[in-house]
This record gives sequence, structure tokens and C-alpha cells, in this order.
Amino acid sequence: MKNLKFTTVLFLGLQVSSTLYAQNEELTLVVPSFAKPLVENWVNEYGKTHENINFQIVSGISNNQDNTITLTSEEQATVSFAEYPLLPVAAASEELEKVLGNKRLNAKKISNLFFYDDDEEEDDGEEDRKPSKVEKAVNVYSSASKKSVTNFFAKHFKHLVSDFKGKKILGDDAFLIRAVLNDKFGVSVNPIFNIYNIDTRKVQDGLKILPLDIDKKSSITIDNGNLDDVLNLLEQKNFAEIPIMKLGLSYDFSNDKLNGFVAWILTEGTKHLHHFGLLELSDKELQAELHKIKNNELAQK
Repeated sequence: MKNLKFTTVLFLGLQVSSTLYAQNEELTLVVPSFAKPLVENWVNEYGKTHENINFQIVSGISNNQDNTITLTSEEQATVSFAEYPLLPVAAASEELEKVLGNKRLNAKKISNLFFYDDDEEEDDGEEDRKPSKVEKAVNVYSSASKKSVTNFFAKHFKHLVSDFKGKKILGDDAFLIRAVLNDKFGVSVNPIFNIYNIDTRKVQDGLKILPLDIDKKSSITIDNGNLDDVLNLLEQKNFAEIPIMKLGLSYDFSNDKLNGFVAWILTEGTKHLHHFGLLELSDKELQAELHKIKNNELAQK
């Protein structure tokens, strides 16, 4: 009789354990280093009302693609939730200041500064355009990584990555910032969240955003304003001189738990994007992204 009781208790214990294991499903989030604080914030907030889901945040490749959301700025993102601008930066050095003088860069001059062999014809009809004083003085840094924002920057200005002047740097985009900081004539491009100090809301020490030839009020905001001022400006205005990249999530629409989390991101998780140096999408754009989820959920049924 005692053996029977022990067997019954053991069986019930295994049954309870199996139920708990089934209820607590693990979802993997593949996240680049710059977005980790944002995603950790999401997980903490979402976990307050969804205790049955465990999240694993990784920076590499997930072992279970069916239960994985990948945060990506690439075109294959299933759903977009934010944007971020790319700005040209330089070392904040007296030597470079003297070369720049009061010169400001429009889209054409940015293209000439960063790239070889601009295909557009010059107004003066010359076959070979002479490099400007600024172009001759600076050292351009771009990334060798296929995931670097410098690839999008080149595409925005109608160039190939191979058209970049200067030196190629290994590693992620943050390494470009380091290269510029170590070169008094260094220039590069980077996402706004790498350029500004998220805590102070000011441009990182030693860095300078290259002066842009845009309207006076906007140029003052970018030259002297803090991170929040610049984000507010770029949510209202578009400039040919400032490429804007989409940031999104790639995942399997057929997974209801993933759909639920992504829908929460689009409605609740976007409230603190400015804090992390990201641009908010308009309400219209967010609604369009939510419709993608709903339409695909209906298609699965």
C-alpha cells in the first residue's frame, strides 16, 4: 500500500512539472549590442503581465528559429518599429576646424567627401573635378562589415560600398567612432545613438557632427541641440543630407506568442524610444505594422 501511495505521488509530481515546463515557454531574442538596453527594458515590462514566458537575449545565432525574434535594420525585417538617422562625424580638433572654416556640406558635398567617382556631372562641365581643400585634408573611415550602416549610407548617396575613400575598419560601427577619435582629421558616419551620450544627451567628448548645409533653424538644432532636440527635429523633417534607417523585427508570423510580444512592442514598447536614441514611427505607420500581424494571423487560421 505504501508503494502505491509513493507511485501515485511521484506520478502527480511529474505531471505538475511537465505542465509547468509546458507553460513557461522560452523565446529567444537576437539583439545587436546597441539595442540590448532597450530590449532588456521590453523584457522587464512585458514580464510583469506575462510571467509564463522566459526570454533569452543573445547576440549571435539562435538554436531555435521557430521561437526567435531577430532585431535587424536590414530590409528583410517582418515588422518595423523605429528609425534612426545616420550623421557624418569628425574629430573635434582645432586642425580640422581650420580646414572646415565656415563651410557646410550639402548632399552633393557629402557624396564627394566620402566617395570616389561621383557619376553626376559638374555644373562647370569639367571632366575631372578637383577635390576640395576639405576632401584633401580628411581621412575617411568606413566599415568592412556587411551589417554596417556604412552600406546603407553608400546606397543613400547612390554609391557602392567599394566607392568609399579612405580606410576600412573591422568590427561594428562603434569601432568607426574610435578610429575618428584617434585621428584629428578623421571623418566617418554613424547612427545617432553611437554619436551621443545617452545619459548626458550630448555629443560624445572628442566628436563633432560635420556642419550640414540645411535651413538655419535646423542646422542650429543639430549643431548645438541635445539628443532629444535632434530626434524631435528629424521626426518632423527629412533632409537629403541625413539618411534614415528603419529598425525592425524578423520572426515567424505563425507563432502566436511571438505575435503577441511584437504587437505589445508596437503599442507599448515604443514609448521610450527617444531615451535610447531612436526615432518614433508615426501613428499611421505603427497601425500599418500592426495590420501586418493581424492579417497574417487571419491567414494562418
